[in-house]
Amino acid sequence: MSAHTVDAVTAATPLGLMKFEHQSTEILPLLFGNTGGSLGETAAIVILLSGAYLAIRSYLNWRIPMSILGVIFLAMLICPALLRLLGGT
Repeated sequence: MSAHTVDAVTAATPLGLMKFEHQSTEILPLLFGNTGGSLGETAAIVILLSGAYLAIRSYLNWRIPMSILGVIFLAMLICPALLRLLGGT
């Protein structure tokens, strides 16, 4: 028999921990990506810096992200039940 080695570890993401087990994760590890999870949950600084870089280099058209945020805001005003549905509560 050969020895078994571990090449991957699975765990709940920070949002899953918060929703199902009511455990919060510290903010700094989430901002800098020092905790496991999907990219949007854990590397907020990287995402914000990437967006700023794209905006500075004029690759980012401001109308696209603003329209997405505007549609979400209007949808939440029109139907507050969407906030509970999309927010996971």
